[in-house]
Amino acid sequence: MAVAVDTSNGFSFGPAQQLFDGPFATVAGYDPDVKTFDVAPDGRFLMVEPVGAEAKRPPTSIVVVQNWTDELRRRVPGR
Repeated sequence: MAVAVDTSNGFSFGPAQQLFDGPFATVAGYDPDVKTFDVAPDGRFLMVEPVGAEAKRPPTSIVVVQNWTDELRRRVPGR
């Protein structure tokens, strides 16, 4: 959900609007605080949304990338 907020003259907000329609990936059986979405500091939104047949199947694998910061430093040299 999203709500427009106006702070130019006090504080007011508009009606709530639905942004996305599920089903969305969940982490069933795990810590309820584990999120399948996040919002970046610049407001971009990232979520895990299964599609097609995958929406009904639990995940069967996961890719773990180790030492990715080393690769990043190699590709984008520091100052």
